[in-house]
Amino acid sequence: MTRHKPTLAVPIAPEDLRRGCYVAVLHVIDQYPAFCFDLPGRTELVNIRSLPDDEIQPLKVIDVCLPFVTVIKPDRGIVTLDVRRHEMARLDDAYARRVVKRLRPPLSKRANPRR
Repeated sequence: MTRHKPTLAVPIAPEDLRRGCYVAVLHVIDQYPAFCFDLPGRTELVNIRSLPDDEIQPLKVIDVCLPFVTVIKPDRGIVTLDVRRHEMARLDDAYARRVVKRLRPPLSKRANPRR
């Protein structure tokens, strides 16, 4: 088994997102009214930063039109994320490709043109 040197996911600013790069969602930002936190007299929204509810997985950027970024998941599903709500980290390309290869479901026999 080949050993790979550990790499580091680095937070990426929305303006640095590019087609073809691999990212993962680091944090999800939700907004709640201040009264939900027993803050009397305050009317503004409170931002709460949390970990993603879903499994963290490599996402390949298909296109960017800020504040939106469209990505493809390992299961070949396509999702558009809002960078105002999703903080992302850039992943090492080699790491992401290895993980995507293992997470990607096999093509069905119906999709095989040689059948």
